[in-house]
Amino acid sequence: MRELRHPLTRAVYGLDPETGLVRVQYEGRTGLYSCTGELKSGDPVGADPNFCLWVGGPLVEQKYDKPFKSV
Repeated sequence: MRELRHPLTRAVYGLDPETGLVRVQYEGRTGLYSCTGELKSGDPVGADPNFCLWVGGPLVEQKYDKPFKSV
């Protein structure tokens, strides 16, 4: 599971594989949010919508598979 800690609030954001929602844990409370930051269930913990999108948004295909060569 992808998990990231918010640099300012220290809340833990993780993608729940069963529901596809972003799980936010902060000070013992847990809430499930959509990737746009909308509370779906659980405790309202004041999730950052941009961070929810970063954790729960779609994965982008990598354009560059190989590192750049120096000239």
